[in-house]
Amino acid sequence: MEPAGRTPPDFERLAARWSGNAAGVRYRRDRGALRRAGKDGRSVHAWLAGELAHGLPGSGWLLDCPAGSGRLFPALSRLPLRYLGLDASLPMLAAHPAGARTAQARLERLPLPDRSVEWVVCNRLLHHLPAGPALEAALAELWRVARRGLCFSWFDARSWPAWRQRWRGQACDRAGRHFLPRSAIAAACARAGLPAPQFRSQAGWFSAQSFALVRRPHPPGA
Repeated sequence: MEPAGRTPPDFERLAARWSGNAAGVRYRRDRGALRRAGKDGRSVHAWLAGELAHGLPGSGWLLDCPAGSGRLFPALSRLPLRYLGLDASLPMLAAHPAGARTAQARLERLPLPDRSVEWVVCNRLLHHLPAGPALEAALAELWRVARRGLCFSWFDARSWPAWRQRWRGQACDRAGRHFLPRSAIAAACARAGLPAPQFRSQAGWFSAQSFALVRRPHPPGA
Protein backbone atom coordinates (compact mmCIF):
# COMPACT_ATOMS: atom_id res chain seq x y z
CA MET A 1 0.00 0.00 0.00
CA GLU A 2 1.40 3.37 -1.00
CA PRO A 3 1.63 6.12 1.64
CA ALA A 4 -1.13 8.74 1.38
CA GLY A 5 -0.34 11.44 -1.16
CA ARG A 6 2.41 9.46 -2.87
CA THR A 7 2.13 8.45 -6.53
CA PRO A 8 2.52 4.68 -7.09
CA PRO A 9 5.75 3.73 -8.94
CA ASP A 10 3.84 2.36 -11.94
CA PHE A 11 2.35 5.78 -12.68
CA GLU A 12 5.67 7.55 -12.19
CA ARG A 13 7.31 5.16 -14.66
CA LEU A 14 4.61 5.72 -17.26
CA ALA A 15 4.69 9.51 -16.91
CA ALA A 16 8.47 9.55 -17.37
CA ARG A 17 8.44 7.25 -20.37
CA TRP A 18 6.93 9.78 -22.81
CA SER A 19 8.22 13.01 -21.31
CA GLY A 20 11.24 13.56 -23.57
CA ASN A 21 11.31 16.77 -25.63
CA ALA A 22 10.98 14.89 -28.94
CA ALA A 23 8.49 12.30 -27.70
CA GLY A 24 5.45 13.77 -29.41
CA VAL A 25 7.08 14.28 -32.82
CA ARG A 26 8.68 10.84 -32.75
CA TYR A 27 5.42 9.21 -31.75
CA ARG A 28 3.43 10.87 -34.52
CA ARG A 29 6.01 9.92 -37.18
CA ASP A 30 6.06 6.21 -36.29
CA ARG A 31 4.33 4.72 -39.33
CA GLY A 32 3.59 1.37 -37.73
CA ALA A 33 2.08 3.10 -34.74
CA LEU A 34 0.07 5.37 -37.02
CA ARG A 35 -1.45 2.34 -38.75
CA ARG A 36 -2.33 0.84 -35.37
CA ALA A 37 -3.84 4.14 -34.27
CA GLY A 38 -5.99 4.20 -37.38
CA LYS A 39 -7.36 0.77 -36.53
CA ASP A 40 -7.87 1.77 -32.91
CA GLY A 41 -9.70 4.94 -33.91
CA ARG A 42 -12.02 3.08 -36.25
CA SER A 43 -12.74 0.44 -33.60
CA VAL A 44 -13.51 2.95 -30.85
CA HIS A 45 -15.51 5.20 -33.17
CA ALA A 46 -17.66 2.32 -34.41
CA TRP A 47 -18.40 1.08 -30.90
CA LEU A 48 -19.14 4.47 -29.38
CA ALA A 49 -21.14 5.67 -32.39
CA GLY A 50 -23.61 2.90 -31.63
CA GLU A 51 -23.73 3.91 -27.97
CA LEU A 52 -24.21 7.58 -28.83
CA ALA A 53 -27.12 6.86 -31.15
CA HIS A 54 -29.47 6.49 -28.20
CA GLY A 55 -30.55 10.03 -27.43
CA LEU A 56 -27.24 11.39 -26.16
CA PRO A 57 -27.16 15.21 -25.98
CA GLY A 58 -24.60 16.68 -28.34
CA SER A 59 -23.29 19.22 -25.85
CA GLY A 60 -21.36 16.78 -23.68
CA TRP A 61 -17.68 15.96 -23.54
CA LEU A 62 -15.63 12.93 -24.52
CA LEU A 63 -12.37 12.46 -22.63
CA ASP A 64 -9.37 10.88 -24.36
CA CYS A 65 -6.90 9.92 -21.61
CA PRO A 66 -4.04 9.51 -22.13
CA ALA A 67 -4.39 11.44 -25.37
CA GLY A 68 -0.74 11.09 -26.40
CA SER A 69 -0.01 12.95 -29.62
CA GLY A 70 -3.64 12.96 -30.67
CA ARG A 71 -3.73 9.91 -32.88
CA LEU A 72 -7.35 9.17 -31.97
CA PHE A 73 -8.48 12.78 -32.41
CA PRO A 74 -9.50 12.43 -36.11
CA ALA A 75 -11.83 9.53 -35.27
CA LEU A 76 -13.12 10.73 -31.91
CA SER A 77 -13.77 14.27 -33.12
CA ARG A 78 -16.34 12.86 -35.58
CA LEU A 79 -18.51 11.71 -32.69
CA PRO A 80 -21.32 14.06 -31.50
CA LEU A 81 -19.37 15.11 -28.42
CA ARG A 82 -16.75 17.75 -27.69
CA TYR A 83 -13.23 16.32 -27.52
CA LEU A 84 -10.92 16.79 -24.53
CA GLY A 85 -7.47 15.22 -24.52
CA LEU A 86 -5.51 14.88 -21.27
CA ASP A 87 -1.96 13.57 -21.00
CA ALA A 88 0.91 13.81 -18.53
CA SER A 89 3.42 14.69 -21.28
CA LEU A 90 3.56 18.26 -22.63
CA PRO A 91 5.69 17.21 -25.65
CA MET A 92 3.02 14.68 -26.59
CA LEU A 93 0.23 17.25 -26.24
CA ALA A 94 2.22 19.73 -28.35
CA ALA A 95 2.05 17.26 -31.26
CA HIS A 96 -1.77 17.22 -31.23
CA PRO A 97 -3.60 18.22 -34.42
CA ALA A 98 -4.79 21.81 -34.64
CA GLY A 99 -8.18 22.37 -33.09
CA ALA A 100 -7.91 19.74 -30.38
CA ARG A 101 -8.64 20.93 -26.85
CA THR A 102 -5.97 19.49 -24.55
CA ALA A 103 -4.49 19.91 -21.08
CA GLN A 104 -1.72 18.35 -19.03
CA ALA A 105 -2.92 15.99 -16.32
CA ARG A 106 -1.97 12.75 -14.61
CA LEU A 107 -4.34 9.82 -15.05
CA GLU A 108 -4.26 8.96 -11.37
CA ARG A 109 -5.34 12.54 -10.46
CA LEU A 110 -7.69 13.79 -13.15
CA PRO A 111 -8.60 17.48 -12.62
CA LEU A 112 -12.28 16.86 -13.36
CA PRO A 113 -15.37 16.58 -11.15
CA ASP A 114 -17.18 13.29 -10.73
CA ARG A 115 -19.23 12.23 -13.80
CA SER A 116 -18.32 15.42 -15.66
CA VAL A 117 -17.77 13.87 -19.13
CA GLU A 118 -20.17 11.63 -21.02
CA TRP A 119 -17.64 9.00 -22.14
CA VAL A 120 -14.01 8.25 -21.39
CA VAL A 121 -11.62 6.55 -23.82
CA CYS A 122 -8.36 5.07 -22.53
CA ASN A 123 -6.36 3.55 -25.38
CA ARG A 124 -2.96 1.78 -25.29
CA LEU A 125 -2.07 2.51 -21.70
CA LEU A 126 -3.45 -0.14 -19.37
CA HIS A 127 -1.39 -2.92 -20.93
CA HIS A 128 1.61 -1.22 -19.30
CA LEU A 129 0.18 -2.09 -15.87
CA PRO A 130 0.18 -5.57 -14.33
CA ALA A 131 -2.92 -6.91 -12.63
CA GLY A 132 -3.05 -5.32 -9.20
CA PRO A 133 -3.56 -2.04 -7.33
CA ALA A 134 -2.23 0.32 -10.02
CA LEU A 135 -4.53 -1.10 -12.71
CA GLU A 136 -7.50 -0.93 -10.36
CA ALA A 137 -6.65 2.64 -9.34
CA ALA A 138 -6.47 3.68 -13.00
CA LEU A 139 -9.84 2.12 -13.78
CA ALA A 140 -11.44 3.68 -10.70
CA GLU A 141 -10.22 7.18 -11.58
CA LEU A 142 -11.29 6.94 -15.22
CA TRP A 143 -14.68 5.65 -14.10
CA ARG A 144 -15.06 8.43 -11.53
CA VAL A 145 -15.26 11.14 -14.18
CA ALA A 146 -17.44 9.18 -16.65
CA ARG A 147 -21.16 9.92 -16.67
CA ARG A 148 -22.21 7.24 -19.14
CA GLY A 149 -19.33 4.89 -19.72
CA LEU A 150 -15.70 3.98 -20.27
CA CYS A 151 -14.05 2.33 -23.28
CA PHE A 152 -10.51 1.06 -22.75
CA SER A 153 -8.01 -1.23 -24.41
CA TRP A 154 -5.68 -3.85 -23.00
CA PHE A 155 -3.55 -6.75 -24.30
CA ASP A 156 -5.57 -9.96 -24.31
CA ALA A 157 -3.94 -13.09 -22.89
CA ARG A 158 -5.81 -15.30 -25.33
CA SER A 159 -4.23 -13.66 -28.39
CA TRP A 160 -1.46 -15.07 -30.59
CA PRO A 161 1.14 -12.51 -29.37
CA ALA A 162 0.36 -13.49 -25.77
CA TRP A 163 0.70 -17.20 -26.56
CA ARG A 164 4.07 -16.49 -28.16
CA GLN A 165 5.27 -14.69 -25.03
CA ARG A 166 4.18 -17.58 -22.83
CA TRP A 167 5.96 -20.04 -25.12
CA ARG A 168 9.13 -17.98 -24.57
CA GLY A 169 8.55 -18.12 -20.82
CA GLN A 170 8.04 -14.36 -20.57
CA ALA A 171 5.32 -12.65 -18.56
CA CYS A 172 5.38 -9.52 -20.74
CA ASP A 173 6.97 -8.36 -23.98
CA ARG A 174 10.20 -6.41 -24.46
CA ALA A 175 8.34 -3.11 -24.04
CA GLY A 176 7.03 -4.23 -20.65
CA ARG A 177 3.46 -4.69 -21.84
CA HIS A 178 1.34 -7.20 -19.95
CA PHE A 179 -1.12 -9.72 -21.39
CA LEU A 180 -4.11 -10.25 -19.13
CA PRO A 181 -7.04 -12.67 -19.47
CA ARG A 182 -10.54 -11.29 -19.67
CA SER A 183 -11.27 -12.76 -16.27
CA ALA A 184 -8.49 -10.62 -14.76
CA ILE A 185 -9.87 -7.49 -16.44
CA ALA A 186 -13.37 -8.27 -15.19
CA ALA A 187 -12.01 -8.86 -11.68
CA ALA A 188 -10.05 -5.58 -11.76
CA CYS A 189 -13.21 -3.74 -12.86
CA ALA A 190 -15.18 -5.28 -10.02
CA ARG A 191 -12.55 -4.38 -7.41
CA ALA A 192 -12.44 -0.82 -8.77
CA GLY A 193 -16.22 -0.47 -8.44
CA LEU A 194 -17.11 -0.77 -12.13
CA PRO A 195 -19.95 -2.86 -13.59
CA ALA A 196 -19.10 -5.94 -15.65
CA PRO A 197 -17.37 -5.00 -18.93
CA GLN A 198 -18.33 -6.05 -22.42
CA PHE A 199 -15.39 -7.28 -24.51
CA ARG A 200 -14.51 -6.96 -28.17
CA SER A 201 -11.42 -8.16 -30.05
CA GLN A 202 -9.92 -5.90 -32.69
CA ALA A 203 -8.65 -8.58 -35.10
CA GLY A 204 -9.64 -11.91 -33.62
CA TRP A 205 -6.83 -13.71 -31.85
CA PHE A 206 -4.15 -12.33 -34.21
CA SER A 207 -3.98 -8.96 -32.44
CA ALA A 208 -3.21 -8.54 -28.74
CA GLN A 209 -5.19 -5.31 -28.70
CA SER A 210 -8.70 -5.83 -27.37
CA PHE A 211 -11.30 -3.44 -26.02
CA ALA A 212 -13.66 -3.36 -23.07
CA LEU A 213 -16.70 -1.17 -22.69
CA VAL A 214 -18.34 -0.42 -19.34
CA ARG A 215 -21.69 1.37 -19.09
CA ARG A 216 -23.41 3.04 -16.17
CA PRO A 217 -26.78 1.31 -15.75
CA HIS A 218 -28.72 4.54 -15.21
CA PRO A 219 -26.74 7.70 -16.05
CA PRO A 220 -27.87 10.79 -14.13
CA GLY A 221 -30.50 12.70 -16.11
CA ALA A 222 -30.84 9.94 -18.71
